[in-house]
Amino acid sequence: MARKLAYAQMTASMLLIGSMFVVSKVIVAHIPVMTASFFRQFLACLALVAVLLWRNRYDEKVVCPPINKRDQWILFIQIFCGIFLFSLLLLWGVQRTNAIDASIITSATPLSMMLFGVVFLSERMTWLRGVALICALAGALVMNVYGAQAHAGTTNNASNVWLGNLLIAGAVLFEGVFFGAQKLLSRPLPSIWLMVILTAGASVLFTPFALYDALIFDFSHVPLYVWGLVVYTGVCITAFGVLLMHAGIKQVPNSSASVFTALMPVSGVVLSVLLLNESFQWYHLLGMILVMMGMGLIVGEKEK
Repeated sequence: MARKLAYAQMTASMLLIGSMFVVSKVIVAHIPVMTASFFRQFLACLALVAVLLWRNRYDEKVVCPPINKRDQWILFIQIFCGIFLFSLLLLWGVQRTNAIDASIITSATPLSMMLFGVVFLSERMTWLRGVALICALAGALVMNVYGAQAHAGTTNNASNVWLGNLLIAGAVLFEGVFFGAQKLLSRPLPSIWLMVILTAGASVLFTPFALYDALIFDFSHVPLYVWGLVVYTGVCITAFGVLLMHAGIKQVPNSSASVFTALMPVSGVVLSVLLLNESFQWYHLLGMILVMMGMGLIVGEKEK
């Protein structure tokens, strides 16, 4: 029963996180990127603090251990690279490319984590990992080349598609830094405390840019439903989506949990077609297959 609950939690988490690309594309069409990023992190932080206070009062008390100076720097790297730069590149990317492309490219996150391990954690680059990386790069290249051709001559032109997909790929690399740097902590922090610290730190980084936007941007023309989507990205995706994944991972092996990340691009692709009327083309399918093959090789290596 616990295993089934864990699978349900991870499924819900990936479906929520997969919807972020579709929702973000709508949000950045009405709200500046910096402001959207600030509200996402700030609302997530408020929701997580509320959960933490509730757990400390009605459930098992969660205490944050002292954090030494070295770990503070590692947390700052996570905040700056894995949240601040990741959010900017992701939102700038979805402004310029399709949500379908963004969904598929971000599914290569396990491969960027593998690269971080090889470069910074002295992990070995095996032939299996090399083939996995080639598959992911081939998938991204297929979508870039044929996606650019498909959009040539339109307002969303070829150069925009290339730039957008490159920005998304950059976001994936920084997400690998986010997860990989966590392994450098001298001791693991409780997941909810870690998320509170990270979202609070990210909110601080985005604050001056959001204040500048408030001086030059007229928010009175932003539709009410867009603010609702901002709340959704902060509370449902950034806070509870990640909490659900953490809860599920505790009950199943890491290799099994990795497989569930495949649901994220599937969710993004399906919602992009249904809600944004984007067209799913043969090169999207080929790109997804190549990226999934790469991720499957990584999972297979873990199981071996």
